[in-house]
Amino acid sequence: MTSLRRKDPAAVRERVLDAVIQTVREGGTHALTLDAVARHAQVSKGGLLHHFPAKDALIAALLDDLFARFDALAAHHYAQEPDAPGRWLRAYVRATFDDEPLPLDVALALVSALAEQPEVMDRVRQGARGWHERFVAEGIAPARAQIIRAAADGYWTDMMLGLAPQTPDERRALMADLLRLIDCG
Repeated sequence: MTSLRRKDPAAVRERVLDAVIQTVREGGTHALTLDAVARHAQVSKGGLLHHFPAKDALIAALLDDLFARFDALAAHHYAQEPDAPGRWLRAYVRATFDDEPLPLDVALALVSALAEQPEVMDRVRQGARGWHERFVAEGIAPARAQIIRAAADGYWTDMMLGLAPQTPDERRALMADLLRLIDCG
């Protein structure tokens, strides 16, 4: 076991979050304990508690990390979009339809954890409001933005449940239809 206290905080965070993902992948959310994360991260439980004082803090940090990854992916797509109304919404749809926007097995575990943690769910609501504000600020009608975002999010949920279109051609066709809806209004 190594001590986390003497390590670079960013490296500590990444190592622990990787351990959270590994723990969830191996045993689901029921296996997600501070002891299991410390074991997977190969650190002492005391060192882990220094940075993450509770299981809730681990889940919140993982959620923040996943949101940051998605935001970075959307920003990448945004930079490639023409400067026209709907630029952020097109980037959001493209990021959602990327090969693997977020680790789906971990996302599924997080979704189940959200029901137990209202304060974490508040982060999800805040993120959704922020995206909606971006879409509307670029000239997309609020209802249209809501419908398209909900469809993209529904696709992502279907992926988690194994219900989404399975072939690359089916996925591309669905994404293309959503992108056309953005430009219709």
